[in-house]
Amino acid sequence: MDATVLEITKDGVRVQLTSGMSMIVRTEHLVF
Repeated sequence: MDATVLEITKDGVRVQLTSGMSMIVRTEHLVF
């Protein structure tokens, strides 16, 4: 899934998907 990071907050990361939908991803859900 391709997404662009819009903003990094203390709670998580706000990303925008290629479909145009933006969402907040909580940091504990991220896998690097």
